Amino acid sequence: MDSDKFLFSWRRLILVAIFLLLIFFGLITLLYLKADEITKDPCSICSQRMGEQVVCTTGEFKVISRIYYPNGSIKEG
Repeated sequence: MDSDKFLFSWRRLILVAIFLLLIFFGLITLLYLKADEITKDPCSICSQRMGEQVVCTTGEFKVISRIYYPNGSIKEG
């Protein structure tokens, strides 16, 4: 097949595909990192956005209560 018959050459098509895949994987990585941050410490993010202290209680056998302040500090309660 002659490459003059096509609008784009195969080389250009492959380069564009690689570029789009890199952008896609970069965005997926950034979304994963943001989701990982939210799942690890959601109470801290919540207190910073609300601007007031938040009390979170976690634990199955031993209940752990923490107070999160808007400045990012945490107090075990």
